[in-house]
Amino acid sequence: MRSGTPLAPIAWSPPLLPGATVLYAPKQKLLLALVSALALTAASVLLLAFGDDNGERRAAGLFGLLFFGPGAAAIGWVILHPRPTCALDDRGIHFPKLGLVPWNQVEELRPRSVAGRRMLGVAVRDPRLVPALTNRAVRGLGRMNKAVLGEPLHIAEQSIPMTLEEFVSLAAGYASETRDRRT
Repeated sequence: MRSGTPLAPIAWSPPLLPGATVLYAPKQKLLLALVSALALTAASVLLLAFGDDNGERRAAGLFGLLFFGPGAAAIGWVILHPRPTCALDDRGIHFPKLGLVPWNQVEELRPRSVAGRRMLGVAVRDPRLVPALTNRAVRGLGRMNKAVLGEPLHIAEQSIPMTLEEFVSLAAGYASETRDRRT
């Protein structure tokens, strides 16, 4: 059972099929991020309070407070009101705000490292046929992601409760079950 209170149930579009796997960011990683953000916010307050006379430390403290304070609040909000990262079912990969990427449009799931962070690139066959990529703003971000990173959609390893390789294996199981039923 998830702790915290979701704001409202996710209105998955289309609705998830029975047997779907819904993935949330791991609580331990969120708590570590919260503790880090709070520590940096406290350090920023100390820099503001006891900064040097020429203002350099105070400016750094103000910047840190404006950056890490809201970050800590946002992480706290996510801990108290958990939202899923994505869901897998026999239709495809569902993203809460983007919608469905059907299995027949998933060309490949590519684990990679981007700036030291492990990410899973979701390569799609035809972005025009993927409902998750039809919104104009999302389509623009998808084109930028594809140009820079090679795929239009990415899932950060830190936002799912398993390794990228385990995610790929789980996804392959759903995709193969879908193919088996079609043949």
